[in-house]
Amino acid sequence: MKKLSSLLNSKRSVWFTIITTISVMGTIMAGLLTSFLSGPIGNPQTFAPVLNGWLNASAGLISFALIYVTSDIISEIYGYKASRLVAFINMGASVLLTVIMGLAWVFTLFIVDYDVPTLTHVVNDFFGIGGGNIPAGGPILLIWGWIVAISGDWLNDIVFKIFKKKDGQNHFFKRSFLSSVAGQLLDGILFIPVLCLVVHALRGDYFKNVLVMFYCQVAFKLTVELICFPLTRVLKKKMLIIEGHEAYEEGTNYSLLG
Repeated sequence: MKKLSSLLNSKRSVWFTIITTISVMGTIMAGLLTSFLSGPIGNPQTFAPVLNGWLNASAGLISFALIYVTSDIISEIYGYKASRLVAFINMGASVLLTVIMGLAWVFTLFIVDYDVPTLTHVVNDFFGIGGGNIPAGGPILLIWGWIVAISGDWLNDIVFKIFKKKDGQNHFFKRSFLSSVAGQLLDGILFIPVLCLVVHALRGDYFKNVLVMFYCQVAFKLTVELICFPLTRVLKKKMLIIEGHEAYEEGTNYSLLG
């Protein structure tokens, strides 16, 4: 296995760090919004039927615009290995967020003569404790979500790299959009059936809820991709001027680790 230092190309400027930071922020925001606003893990009542139950999606999708823009730019300007590196940095940020939330829950156990219902509620919501969910439902979704996210992002990077190799600097929209389609389809197929099985509020009409969550997630994310594409294209052109063509790393390896 290659050392981490071999993935850190000295040709990348400080802008690579800035774009990576934005991507990490988007990942953390997605995790928090999914748990606290849409409540797919711990809040059954947040699944109020919209359009007779045929519209339902996670609030975490809101922040995916940041991830889409940064992912396309990193893949286009810096290449496959750089995109893989950022994917695992995002994974690390998600794991760190989970550890911090777990420590927050432990902290409440040592508070004496002090009412902490808000913090307890937040942690319970994050880990999916109670609400009629299956035992250990929250950790199951968190761990499975990490696996699915890595898998979907890996397929996204592979598809992007294949079209980049074929088209060169041309057809940026084609490779950015088709790679997102592939990644989101895999993400939805793997994650949503497990989500609807774990969450009490989604088990009632299981197959309908799987279908609704699937098309809402995929359609919403791809719509965000289309809306953000003009911004992505502008930033891509600016970054190419800043970094130059030599920042892109060629290679034929499709390893998960880059």
